[in-house]
Amino acid sequence: MQEQQGPPLADMFDRGRQRAFAVLWSGTPCHAAPSVTAIIEATCFYFSSNYVDGIPFLISEGDVMPIALDALPGTISGFLTAHRVRDTAAELAHFTPDATVVDDGRAHTGIGAIETWMNHAASEYTYTTTLIAAERTGDRHYTVTQHLEGDFPGGTVDLHYRFTLRGALIEHLVIEP
Repeated sequence: MQEQQGPPLADMFDRGRQRAFAVLWSGTPCHAAPSVTAIIEATCFYFSSNYVDGIPFLISEGDVMPIALDALPGTISGFLTAHRVRDTAAELAHFTPDATVVDDGRAHTGIGAIETWMNHAASEYTYTTTLIAAERTGDRHYTVTQHLEGDFPGGTVDLHYRFTLRGALIEHLVIEP
């Protein structure tokens, strides 16, 4: 079998979600060794325009790919910055009108409910946050881990902020240990 190279493969990646029976691809996806050749049944994957060192690679829903903190989408970075300084208006600007936030097992749906949650959460405890990790887990899914220290029960915790984006806005956010 021959490796597929050149524009046909690049064009296929750029078209977004595709269905095909099989794709033969050679490159360096994520942390794989150089010159890895894999046959991928494309019906199991969603294609996206992701590049490592200028080479497109596949990420399927559920795959986990660590990313640099400065490589997070702007809406997530903007939300985290606003959340850290407790700027409710700036936080809300990053959500879809029908967004849902799940925190402490409780869902808050819609901008009004999310605003109420933010105001309550901001006044309940005093704490500091340190961003420690970020992962991309699919086309629209990201997880950010933050270390919190403060006057809440236990005093320290690592929280996972699991984001689902719709376009350039946050559609769903789950915050959990």
